[in-house]
Amino acid sequence: LPASLSFELVQLISNCRYGCWAICFTYGTWFGVRGLIAAGRTYKNSQAIRKACEFLLSKELLPLGGWGESYLSGQDMVYINLEG
Repeated sequence: LPASLSFELVQLISNCRYGCWAICFTYGTWFGVRGLIAAGRTYKNSQAIRKACEFLLSKELLPLGGWGESYLSGQDMVYINLEG
């Protein structure tokens, strides 16, 4: 099984990836997309990349942009927004 295919198969139900460092879901998803791009995947040919983009856009803090994932995401293994 190619690594890129294996990587696509382990995408979480919420369309993100869990990382075990820093801000888990935001960075995990971002680095996952970078890996898929390195393996030749694009937004057009990869459902995993499209789902990852959907997840990231759904968490973007508008109107100013950016993401506000809490460090508690790593502890609880579920995406948690910062309060405030």
